[in-house]
Amino acid sequence: MAISFDIVQGTLNELADISLLFSEYREFYGIRDCNSESKKFIKERLINKDSVIFLAYDNKVACGFILLYFTNSSLSISPNNFE
Repeated sequence: MAISFDIVQGTLNELADISLLFSEYREFYGIRDCNSESKKFIKERLINKDSVIFLAYDNKVACGFILLYFTNSSLSISPNNFE
């Protein structure tokens, strides 16, 4: 049996879905998070176009995401410091 998901590139239209999944991701790693912090971070990434986000939907329910970026840390919600 094949499992299929709908994959879409995230935009501001999917901000609620992305930020909820992102908040849960951070909580998995032990970072206390409120959805408003995650929502602000994701919104900035989308507006600044410094990230590409893809969402997986199963029967129209967001169930996964991938966030592609180079210069920010999702756990500290800040730019990486490579120095």
